[in-house]
Amino acid sequence: MKVFPLEIIDSNLRLSLVRSYWQQAGLDWAYHGYQRPYNWLIYTRSGSGSVVTDRCEISLQRDSMVVVPLNHLCHYRCHEPMEIGACAFTLQVAQGIDAFDLIAPPDQPLAVTDPGLFSAIIDATDDNAGKLKAMGAMYQLLSGFMADARLLHSDVDDDFPRLQRVIRYIDDHLAETLQIHELAALNGHSEGHFSRWFSRMMGISAKRFIGNKRVEQATKLLLFSHLSVDAIARQCGYQDPLYFSRVFKKHIGLSPTAYRKIKSGF
Repeated sequence: MKVFPLEIIDSNLRLSLVRSYWQQAGLDWAYHGYQRPYNWLIYTRSGSGSVVTDRCEISLQRDSMVVVPLNHLCHYRCHEPMEIGACAFTLQVAQGIDAFDLIAPPDQPLAVTDPGLFSAIIDATDDNAGKLKAMGAMYQLLSGFMADARLLHSDVDDDFPRLQRVIRYIDDHLAETLQIHELAALNGHSEGHFSRWFSRMMGISAKRFIGNKRVEQATKLLLFSHLSVDAIARQCGYQDPLYFSRVFKKHIGLSPTAYRKIKSGF
């Protein structure tokens, strides 16, 4: 498994490639459903299966690829023995806002015409040239999904500056107690009006969004820092480490300690 916190930033997008790996999957391959804090790009090199989300069921077909958006309940199934390549990533369009918070990728798999692009990512060397080649391949693969994606909320463009302001504030204050009324005040809304507006824009409540962001931040700290679980809990707004562990396991399906051990080798 390749684990590297590598980012490329241009004027509009911030691509972060978190980790990637090849995996053999037999008929007993069936992850239980939970929310993942990163998007996943999945290439099916052989065999077939499916990924079931809270939005749709996506077929995993030989020589094709799919994107599974972050923070959706999902689980995987194998219909015939498979070999897959998996790449975890985020693609931010602004601080705290992932592209796939705002758009839905195609529900049908896209054909893979150049399998070597996945090898460039998963088998990347650890030098700068290898990492840059991996990020270039990732951009190339994602371009097909962006071209065919659809906007989830039609009024995002008009309200985007206000949405940016709120989510930037959430990102900057994750370690603190965040109240809905203080977020509403940023845009001069009443608490009720703000809650309805935020849910319309993002597809989930502000409270759930904050919880997702805290878990997402925790996964990054578990993977890429040596902070203790207690310290990570505090940095993510949880004063009670036991409560943090329960929330984390509910979202991810593993305790923070088990997640760190399995996903990063710490």
